[in-house]
Amino acid sequence: LDKTIRVKGWIQNSRMQGAKMAFIELREERYFNIQCVVAAHPEGKPVSKQMVKWIGAVPLESYVLVEATVKKPLEPVKSCHISDYELHITKLYVVAPGPKVLGMTLATAGKPINSYDDVDPVKSAEEAQAEAAALATHLDNIVMHKRAPVQQAIADIRFTARRLFEEYLRERDFNLFEPPCLIGAASEGGANVFTVPYFDTTACLAQSPQFYKQLEIGGGRKRVYSVSPVFRAENSNTPRHMTEVGTPRLITQD
Repeated sequence: LDKTIRVKGWIQNSRMQGAKMAFIELREERYFNIQCVVAAHPEGKPVSKQMVKWIGAVPLESYVLVEATVKKPLEPVKSCHISDYELHITKLYVVAPGPKVLGMTLATAGKPINSYDDVDPVKSAEEAQAEAAALATHLDNIVMHKRAPVQQAIADIRFTARRLFEEYLRERDFNLFEPPCLIGAASEGGANVFTVPYFDTTACLAQSPQFYKQLEIGGGRKRVYSVSPVFRAENSNTPRHMTEVGTPRLITQD
């Protein structure tokens, strides 16, 4: 408390409180955010009325460096993850400005995709702010999609499961190997493959590392595993069926 600190983060929300005070929410990675207050001093130092107006107009999702004093709020800040403290800003530097108009807000990026059509239906600005968006909008604004805490949490869970899988197998003397993603022909029957031009011939995206696991076993390894993507050219237009799948795979010969 009452110490002056310097922190960096993204401006998640901002609002003016009259002409002499502004509130902003500063977000770090994932959902860690804190309320910041900037208020003009009567003598204009260290914060002037013009500075408050300028800070209130900094575009959302700008990456900023602030110098501020740590204070206790009058009551817990319910809208922020850090609720028992707030920052009273004395300086703010814009490291990387956000766009004047966001193609997709953080709130929308955190909601489930509502359509797999190529475009979103036409909406007013208020509707676009409050509603979920189509897949095309997420792909067109992939950085905002990645910034949403829920998307980062999904990635964290996925790679934590992968790490635990690998730790379990390493403890049991399994050996990691990396199968190729480009192969000369289909590796399995019963599934279509994606073909791609490869210099003066044609290659396929790997359907399965099964053949290469068997090569590892034949080469003297007794326990092997791989964690790699595989591709199936199947027209599966649902959230539960994908043409690219990342799966851990193992094989043993005792």
